[in-house]
Amino acid sequence: MTTNPTVPRADDLNAAIDRVTKTYHAALQVQLSRLDRIMANVAGNYGLVYFKLQPLAELFIELQTALYRHVADQEELLFPPASSDSSRSNEKRTPATPSSPRSVTASRPTSTSRRYSTRFRS
Repeated sequence: MTTNPTVPRADDLNAAIDRVTKTYHAALQVQLSRLDRIMANVAGNYGLVYFKLQPLAELFIELQTALYRHVADQEELLFPPASSDSSRSNEKRTPATPSSPRSVTASRPTSTSRRYSTRFRS
């Protein structure tokens, strides 16, 4: 039986999905959390003095929300169908759990906009 070289193998697909989620999604979660703490610190220490920081905080919130939505769409909509297609080859993948790096959406920030906006002058 010959294989078609243009069709990805199931184990290659699973490896690619795992690499994206464990490498890129996990790193994105770490960096967004770090930037969130920095933004909160800057807003808390300088928000009342430098009111022009508010647009920066709002832009960061938009970026953070868009990136979390993008990652959630990949993990919830794109990767499960690809994973289920490849599961026909008896490959079993570990589902995303809140403690795994694949579950970036589990640590999504809540009420971030209120956190920053209260620290700026109008």
